[in-house]
Amino acid sequence: MPPLVQLFEAIVEDRDAGAPLIKVGGRLTAFVPVTPGQSVTDGLPGKDLVDRAGMELTDTIEQPLNNLLARWLVAYTCVR
Repeated sequence: MPPLVQLFEAIVEDRDAGAPLIKVGGRLTAFVPVTPGQSVTDGLPGKDLVDRAGMELTDTIEQPLNNLLARWLVAYTCVR
């Protein structure tokens, strides 16, 4: 399971327990590495998990590192 997906599951658990990790308006940014044959979406949480976490994907920017590796900067904003 990708690390970002694990983090979103923790955000959901803490939110459900009444102790949200991120307040409304707060931002979460992360780098997602991508190698040939992969898509950035392979490392991202699904829409359902993002919704349950109260987050919204607000930005994605590709940063090529070399011929074989790129990383994507992804940003989420807490909306509830």
